[in-house]
Amino acid sequence: MTRSKEDSGARPLGAGDGAMSPRVQARYRAVRQAMLDTLPREEPGLTFQQLLETLVPRLPPGLFPKGPGFYPMAVRAHLESIGLIVRVEGSRPERLISSSHTDFA
Repeated sequence: MTRSKEDSGARPLGAGDGAMSPRVQARYRAVRQAMLDTLPREEPGLTFQQLLETLVPRLPPGLFPKGPGFYPMAVRAHLESIGLIVRVEGSRPERLISSSHTDFA
């Protein structure tokens, strides 16, 4: 029997029903803000590796004592899904830029 999305138990990132603990929220917000501050709005953009190299030193060490782990990938996926960052079309390796839709960031 296959499960539908409705009964999978998955919740959207940042769901207001307590889906994220305060510590997870703080980590998400720190990575999100650093990512949006780091990415340029114009091409050629940054590769994910370049983004990480610039982003990691900006993160509060108290929130990430062992490094950021999976947070940059998760935040990137979320920001792409809501349109705050976009892939530069045709770029190899893939490059990212901040979209112009940061007014609801």
